[in-house]
Amino acid sequence: MKQMLESKVINAENILTEKGIETIKHILKIKNISRQEQNVL
Repeated sequence: MKQMLESKVINAENILTEKGIETIKHILKIKNISRQEQNVL
């Protein structure tokens, strides 16, 4: 939690910031691509 707060992914109230939301979107997009690649194999 401390690391997330320091990197501004969450705020002092433990609520996702815009940066946190964008980070999650980016991670999910990468995971979706990986799943598609696995299905092709």
